[in-house]
Amino acid sequence: MSHYFSTKEVALALGVSQSSVKRWCDAGDLEMVQTSGGHRRISLVSLFQFFRRNQRLPDQPEILGLPYLSKHEEVDYGAEKCRFKESLISSDEEVARAVILSLYLSQTPISSIGDKLIAPVFSEIGNLWDCGDVQIYQERRCCEITLRILRELRSLLPPVAETAPLAIGATPPGDAYSLPVALVELVLRERGWNAISYGCQVPLTSLEKVVEEQHPRLIWISASYIPEHKKFLADYKSLASLALAEGTIMVVGGQGIGCSMRREMEFHMFGDTLRHFELFASICYQTDYPNANGVNVEYSSIAESLS
Repeated sequence: MSHYFSTKEVALALGVSQSSVKRWCDAGDLEMVQTSGGHRRISLVSLFQFFRRNQRLPDQPEILGLPYLSKHEEVDYGAEKCRFKESLISSDEEVARAVILSLYLSQTPISSIGDKLIAPVFSEIGNLWDCGDVQIYQERRCCEITLRILRELRSLLPPVAETAPLAIGATPPGDAYSLPVALVELVLRERGWNAISYGCQVPLTSLEKVVEEQHPRLIWISASYIPEHKKFLADYKSLASLALAEGTIMVVGGQGIGCSMRREMEFHMFGDTLRHFELFASICYQTDYPNANGVNVEYSSIAESLS
């Protein structure tokens, strides 16, 4: 996929005149670069954000390497979940791309795309797998397709500011569920954080090195599955001790961390949904929270101040 387009290509894709595109460039509505010959070139990131801000879609998205996109005045999640699930199971990647990218362009927050579309669809796919109606290769294929779409969406987000606070995250050893940690990264980046996911099955002792070398403002641990509870708790205690001493915010989530485990852990917030992470990260971005280290916070206790 080309990342830069001429004003002629953009005009054809949008169904407008070339002079209109040039006017948008001159007004700063479309960010552009100029070639050595003085020709305007417009990035796909700039175009994508232009579509989102102005709630308009290209007439010929294939010129830009995009699927056919639709605008949602009000999202029907029931219909979108059905369409997304069916496209994943049938390996129709173009339709799956269109569902997620259309929702984003309709100004749907990434947290809602994750909580209301991706999470419930994969829960349904997991149930079909348990019942034998979906084979394991199909479930893995669904994950791979969705990960590719999320990586594409990440590349289309506006770049974060150089001064943006650093956030790092990963899943612990034994947890190969890559979608949650990828979605948290996207949610944080949408909120202005320089969020970096280190992916799956990262030893927590290795994250200690990141704390010592890069001094992140926030660490998130996504744990959908923990095979060895005692080892996880011991390694987490070491990481949290270092991070809290550094003033780093500790955020955890995932169904692998039950209530009994939480009572043995120190963190600043446990989130059950991406929206929890989003709201908490927003207030951390805007303020000097936390003022004290090592205090566990259940989301419900701070919901009023964040809403």
